[in-house]
Amino acid sequence: METFPIVLAGTLILILASAYRSVRGTTLQAAWGWALFSAGSLCLAELVPSSSRGLLENLQLAAALTTFCPLVAVLGAKRPQSRAWQLIVLSLWVVLVLPVAESYFAGRGAVAKIHDARGWFLIVLIMIGVGNYAATRYWPSCWLVAAAQVMLLAGHLPLFRRMIGEDGQGWALGCLATAALLARCGWPGRGTQRATVTDRIWIDYRDWFGMLWGLRMAQRLNDSALKHNEKIRLNWAGLEIGAMSPSEQIDAERGFRERFARLLLRFVSPDWLQRRTSEDSAG
Repeated sequence: METFPIVLAGTLILILASAYRSVRGTTLQAAWGWALFSAGSLCLAELVPSSSRGLLENLQLAAALTTFCPLVAVLGAKRPQSRAWQLIVLSLWVVLVLPVAESYFAGRGAVAKIHDARGWFLIVLIMIGVGNYAATRYWPSCWLVAAAQVMLLAGHLPLFRRMIGEDGQGWALGCLATAALLARCGWPGRGTQRATVTDRIWIDYRDWFGMLWGLRMAQRLNDSALKHNEKIRLNWAGLEIGAMSPSEQIDAERGFRERFARLLLRFVSPDWLQRRTSEDSAG
């Protein structure tokens, strides 16, 4: 049992716990819960005495596999299926951790070995997490999480076997704590401040929920604008308004905001949306 990894895991838990107010009222609460579960699992695994080598390595592997749960939880973060989706997240973790249970109990304490087919599947899951956030302002955090996952699972990934030394666990926890701290501090920021509240809420939404839900939201809103013959389009950077008379522009923006708010309520609460709008208007 080493002190430094435990300190890093404890720091990660504290950072995540402090972020609850940020996700309160959104469907990201489930992903936050899974992230806290994962951090707690990593911390508990580090508390096992190093003399119990087989138990320690199996628990570390099982804990490492929990790092996929928050990222997968985000993929189902839309009401009304967001609650039922957590059963899928749990089922995924159970399937991933089965080799650990089989090796330890059936093999009488043997250290688990993950087959290459499962190893490639883990690499795919890592890339899904990167792909969902690489184009958001939280890209440094998403790459740090991916690096941590590679270090935690290096002995079981086909491309990374024996490339990470014994210090990989500590480095991985350091990457996770840094990723959580950067995201908690909102770094990097939005960049150039957009002119409208709608733009700022859109940018926050796409950065929080990732490319999957961001692109889906933009598609729904753009299809609706086309249906209403409105010269307004939502791209990754914000609203793009075509040439219109002042009255047409006012009507188009009002209709767009109403549709945007209705769709957002599948992800956030009315109180969250009202609070967020008031904060941005005041700023």
